Amino acid sequence: VFLGTLAQYSIMPLLGWGLAMTLDVSAGTKVGLILAGTVPGAMASNILTLQARGNVSYSVSLTTASTLLSPLIVPVVLHLSLSSVASVESESLARYFDPIATGKKLAWSVALPVVFGHLVSRSISAAHRIAKLFSEPAANLIILWIIAVILAKTRTHFEVTGTILWALLLLNLVGYLAGYSVGRWAGLDEPMRRALVLEVGMQNAGLGSLLAVKLFPQLPEAAVPTVVYMFGCMLTGTLLARFWHGRVIHQEAMTNLES
Repeated sequence: VFLGTLAQYSIMPLLGWGLAMTLDVSAGTKVGLILAGTVPGAMASNILTLQARGNVSYSVSLTTASTLLSPLIVPVVLHLSLSSVASVESESLARYFDPIATGKKLAWSVALPVVFGHLVSRSISAAHRIAKLFSEPAANLIILWIIAVILAKTRTHFEVTGTILWALLLLNLVGYLAGYSVGRWAGLDEPMRRALVLEVGMQNAGLGSLLAVKLFPQLPEAAVPTVVYMFGCMLTGTLLARFWHGRVIHQEAMTNLES
């Protein structure tokens, strides 16, 4: 879990920062690319890991770890990334960013709800049953509501160019490849590798969109890459999960043969 979380918070931020530094795009788009690479893993990766015949327990552990650590890691990574981008921009992007305030926002809106929900679910059986019935549709509706609000607020600045699309696709696919490479280098079995691939490549871009609107209101186009990445990684993740679902893992095939 430590290795996977380290990969998550090193590979993706570096990729997002590298694309932001390389591409000739606006300051807001650079911020959006950095946010897309810096936020913790997406919880949808857990469901897709199940479909991909991956190790779901490992996937949930990775998502939980990256989410709980986000109030500490995300502000630091954003501060370093924005400071670097500011050195090549005419204006200082870092001056718009308060790491301490961002850490507090993430703690209250991301980390603490996870801890609270876990404790309530373990201690109150009725709450656990209700959560199993309603949490998934409620989460989907809330995410759609967040997307709708962000699109409405940024509609006059919502311009998706080919450059942005290719950059986000590269961020996503290289993230998948890097996750698989780390898993293979570490000697993880195939189900754990699949979980790591989806965890690294799929980012909580909904959170990134929310941070873009809250932290950088003067740069409305910063939300564009995160919103696009949200849809893009869900599409590629679903396709990858369906592909893996049809491919029986070697250990599973051997077990069936022995039976």
